[in-house]
Amino acid sequence: MIQLWLSQQRVALRMGEKTSLEVRITNAGSTPVEGRWAVHGFEPDWIDLPPKPFLLNPGEKRTVHLAIAIPSNRKIRPGDYEGSIEIHPIDLDGRLAESPCTIQILPTIDYQVNFSVSRLEVEQTGRFYLQLRNTGNDRVELQLGLDEEPLYFTAEFEESHTVLEPGQSRSVYLELVAQESALLGTRREDRLSVTVSLLGGLRSTQTFELEVVQKAALHGGRLRKVITRSLALLLLLIIGASAFKLLRPKPAELLRFEANPQEITAGDEVRLSWGVKNGKNLFIHPDIGPVKEIGQITLHPIVDTEYRIVQGQGEQETPLGSLFVDVTPPPPHIARFTVQPDTVQAGTPAILEWLVASADQLQIQPEVGEVPPQGSRSVLPAQSTEYELIASGEGGETRQTTSITVLPATSWTTLTATPGDIVQGESITLNWEAVGAKEVHVSAPAFESRRLSPAGSFQDRPTETRTYTFIAYPITEAGEVLTNQVQVVVSPPKPVEPIGTTPPDRSTTEPSEGTPPQPQVTQDPVTPVQPPKPATVTIANPFPGQIFVNTQPQEIIRGLEPYSFPLNPGASSIQLKGQWLDWEATLQLTPGEHREVRIQPRLLLPKGWALIPGGEFIMGTSRGEFDEGPERRITLPPYLLYKTTISNAEYEAVFPEHQRLRDSISPGDHHPVVQVSWAEAAEFCMRMSKKEGLPPAIDTTGNWMDVTSPGWRLPSEAEWECAARGGLIQMAFPWSDLPPGKDGVARCNHGSGNGLSRVADGFYGTAPVETFPPNAYGLYQMSGNVWEWCFDWYDTDTYLHEFTRFPLGARTGKSKVIRGGAFDYSYTDCTVFHRDWAQPEKTFNNTGFRPARSLPRELVRWLTTPRNELASNQPTAAGAGPR
Repeated sequence: MIQLWLSQQRVALRMGEKTSLEVRITNAGSTPVEGRWAVHGFEPDWIDLPPKPFLLNPGEKRTVHLAIAIPSNRKIRPGDYEGSIEIHPIDLDGRLAESPCTIQILPTIDYQVNFSVSRLEVEQTGRFYLQLRNTGNDRVELQLGLDEEPLYFTAEFEESHTVLEPGQSRSVYLELVAQESALLGTRREDRLSVTVSLLGGLRSTQTFELEVVQKAALHGGRLRKVITRSLALLLLLIIGASAFKLLRPKPAELLRFEANPQEITAGDEVRLSWGVKNGKNLFIHPDIGPVKEIGQITLHPIVDTEYRIVQGQGEQETPLGSLFVDVTPPPPHIARFTVQPDTVQAGTPAILEWLVASADQLQIQPEVGEVPPQGSRSVLPAQSTEYELIASGEGGETRQTTSITVLPATSWTTLTATPGDIVQGESITLNWEAVGAKEVHVSAPAFESRRLSPAGSFQDRPTETRTYTFIAYPITEAGEVLTNQVQVVVSPPKPVEPIGTTPPDRSTTEPSEGTPPQPQVTQDPVTPVQPPKPATVTIANPFPGQIFVNTQPQEIIRGLEPYSFPLNPGASSIQLKGQWLDWEATLQLTPGEHREVRIQPRLLLPKGWALIPGGEFIMGTSRGEFDEGPERRITLPPYLLYKTTISNAEYEAVFPEHQRLRDSISPGDHHPVVQVSWAEAAEFCMRMSKKEGLPPAIDTTGNWMDVTSPGWRLPSEAEWECAARGGLIQMAFPWSDLPPGKDGVARCNHGSGNGLSRVADGFYGTAPVETFPPNAYGLYQMSGNVWEWCFDWYDTDTYLHEFTRFPLGARTGKSKVIRGGAFDYSYTDCTVFHRDWAQPEKTFNNTGFRPARSLPRELVRWLTTPRNELASNQPTAAGAGPR
């Protein structure tokens, strides 16, 4: 049963305002529940719901902050809107939980006043025209008037009181009549203060200053007036006819309206170009808006679109031409298709997991059948199987496979003791074979545990009847552990006869007469020599790897649970070596001693990479720009970040053709590579992953990144800021809160602002990538030098979303986030929290990139386990490191 609680049942706000609603859900039942968020009774764009479904375990509680925003739409009238916040089951109808909610839309009182002109010249009469428009969502009542009467005119409004409904417009004129005619050669100027007052509960007044000028008319008799007016009229007719002929608008002529290409796949680029002769007030629909007579624009339509070029708007609109761009939907994109684990033993299930975009129908073969675009399914193959995901859509078909290896189930084929009955002091040979086992343990009373290969033999000399217990551990963690036993019966040794004597005649009990009695010879029983009792070592916090004892390979450890193994007494050199961690020590043990050790291994980092411990950190600031806050606590797993931005030499080792494109502002081999677009940076990461045999972790579309893959990729914005801070809390720069240079030390390469470089730091353009001291994590130039591409799409409201574990920003956008500042930007743009953006298809002479990598899941588990520490003061997880 899901319980749903809202922090408030009633939310009040106006058009264009935003607020947040805290929602808490609790699983009060006894089984896990999968659900998705939904609303009822509200417009879809009013409440920003989490897009992904969730899994809530029994007793688990979760808090989510829903962003509520009312768009600026005057059709939304004030009042109470009733609805509910709901939890729905995945792929099923119905509700798991709901809570009523009321959104109160408050009145927005707003209006506009526009005058046709602010200055008017008249002889006797004239008019000012006012355009009144209600731009709010509630009725407005307006009163028109004058602050004081003009000196030379009488003024009267056509309508001094008016009421406007939302969106309604009305035109009203103010008529002016001269009180008398002006004399020849004189001009009378008058100023008017027009007031527009809002009546009702929210009273307010706007004042507009207007100017009116009275021109003089001719005087001197009736005839003179008639002649003058007639000549003036004739002259006006002549001038008007000439002007009409010269100035009459010529009709617009469409010279060119083209789209190249006209058939594309969704998201591809289309270049729209046009040319119009005598074109004024031109528009292109849809979505482009006003344009000049000649121009071009690059578009990325995702559906079939008809583009129209017109002259004028509304009723005055005149069509000039149109064209159609045929958009083919993209083929389905399989973002993830995996099976975990990829190796099982017969009878053990595995989990298929997938995520597909742009698909109408999905099938997994064999046996699974149709599936939704995202999900997981348990499978139980009887043999090694290759599963194929077939995704179909309007854009075509995409296929991807994943394989699972099925090993035999664990079973005993051989377990013997030869011989099975012995006399004390004799030896036996134990033989065993366990199919489907990774190792075998053998134990017996007073016999220390031993770990052995799945098949083999060894000799023992038991001193008493003994039962040997063999335990076969499966290859996979989910396999079955099997136990078997064999018993060896040990008899006591026979008595030893004296050497050189004849056994007495046991047929009689009395010696013969005259025969002296024979002396009795006895021999002490033989005591077997016992080997020294072995010692035992337990590693309390192991990692996956192989144990070496005195350089000889021994057992393989596959998990993180405490691990025990026997050792001979005395001094032994022990090493545990894994892919990422390495530990060695020399132990001096006594017979029968059991010693537990907690290891502190060294981290085997690839060249050029630094470990970022992750954990919880405070992202953003309360003292920056509008898109840099509010502060929020973010939790990240440990990960790797390249110590420097990629240099020219490193980039050109993958793309040699870039050498001829080097920018003069960053010329050297060890200077950062610039003039690289976001997609080119992602392509570099993809090629490095392929070169090192790693699965891809990013693609060039900008919409997919796999944070579970160990491949090269670009860092998320949260990863970048966490690394830049170097473990410092709420500091502005990677070294402290002190701006660079304020203590006389040039700590980064920054500019003076306005695109100007600052040579006081020693560089006019970029600096070599390792020029200034690194931060506490060993990262160079996280402030200044060049901007660095991040994976995230830029969104001004990113920090308002309640994602606290590995956030990846907006799901789509037009610009990608860049971080860190540059050599030609002020130091205020080089803070660890400053955000900027750039179009991903463009290149810049002040922008480069720094790759990131995710760590394997077992290594992350080890690093984030409490009390686990690395050697040599290497940073660990869970917030460790300098503060």
